[in-house]
Amino acid sequence: MGIGISTLDNWLFQHRQSNGAAHTDEQVDLKKRYADLERENPRLTMERDILKKATDGLCRSQNGTDPRWIAVLTD
Repeated sequence: MGIGISTLDNWLFQHRQSNGAAHTDEQVDLKKRYADLERENPRLTMERDILKKATDGLCRSQNGTDPRWIAVLTD
């Protein structure tokens, strides 16, 4: 970006001084939400991968080939 780290630090410091830091309750809520999403992400990735494999297997078994439209569904 061409902006020095110290400049960004100064802007952040000024912003926090004029607007106040985020409330502690908000920070706790955001950290909890982030932790929940981090826990949920691997499960969702696994489920997506299972569904991709199942869809691919079904299409191959029915047609004997991999149809072009399946790429739209699995991407």
